[in-house]
Amino acid sequence: LEVKITGFGFGDDSTSVAVTIDTVAAAVTKFSGDVMTIITPGLSSAGAKALVITVGGQSTTSTVDYEDSVTVTGVSPATGSVADRNTLTITGTGFSTTAKENVVRIGTTSGLCQVATATATEIVCNLDAGVPGAAEEVSVLVASKGYSPVAGQTFRMLLEVTEVSPLASGLQGGVQVTITGSGFAAANRIPMVSIGNTEC
Repeated sequence: LEVKITGFGFGDDSTSVAVTIDTVAAAVTKFSGDVMTIITPGLSSAGAKALVITVGGQSTTSTVDYEDSVTVTGVSPATGSVADRNTLTITGTGFSTTAKENVVRIGTTSGLCQVATATATEIVCNLDAGVPGAAEEVSVLVASKGYSPVAGQTFRMLLEVTEVSPLASGLQGGVQVTITGSGFAAANRIPMVSIGNTEC
């Protein structure tokens, strides 16, 4: 989680500043003398933690509250059709009960699955039709808590074939086959079709 710290006496050299939370180093991402931005490190427990800022050998201490971690333990269904609007149910811990404070990320893209309802342990979101591809990791960003860690819970968009016509051909081939379905021309990809082990 990104946190902004405002104060005095930070100096003008970011390399002379060290920040720790509960003795664990926090990365300083922005620095302007009296304002700095840090990325909070992961900790093993919740509660008030000591925030220590050290500049040129002098330190000042404050506190920052760590809340229970956000986790994702299940995603249902694990696959969906590229043609349909899919409703995902995400289970875990640490979610906000205010729906808009939860952002679902699939792979590296946030906001594709719009959160409809949320409890502390379950999120229901609506995912519009998308493009087929590999299984993507599902994570949740909760306001004031940050992202859930990678936990192997994934969702995958699948191609859909609804009809093949005709269903028969002579051994010599040469028959034009029409395949009906969804997701064939997604993202400028050229579809490849094979019958048996032979590319069509």
